[in-house]
Amino acid sequence: MMISREDLEIELSEIKRLMGMGGRAQQAHSLDSEFEDAITWGRKLLHPRVAARELSVLQSAGGRLRVQDDIEFESRRLAKLFRDCEKVVLFVATIGPELEEAARGFQQEGDPLQAYILDAVG
Repeated sequence: MMISREDLEIELSEIKRLMGMGGRAQQAHSLDSEFEDAITWGRKLLHPRVAARELSVLQSAGGRLRVQDDIEFESRRLAKLFRDCEKVVLFVATIGPELEEAARGFQQEGDPLQAYILDAVG
């Protein structure tokens, strides 16, 4: 499955919520332009990729989930969750490393606000 950065919705209200500013509309308003700039710039750093695969469950007991192709997860929670299932779908998603690297760079340069905003964009 292919996905592009244009497929990802990044809303200002969600960034504010993630930063704990949901109930502080007046305070958050003064940073709106900072947020919008981070969203615009951050979107350019996104390189989303997703993969999904359906696999047969071979065994789900003893704190282990084993699926086809000798893939095994050591997890009591997963073993219990999938104990009555015949199939599972493994799903993996990433936005790529660029946004995280940029946020880390802001932090190292002494700009924690930009790092925090960019992290919320991701």
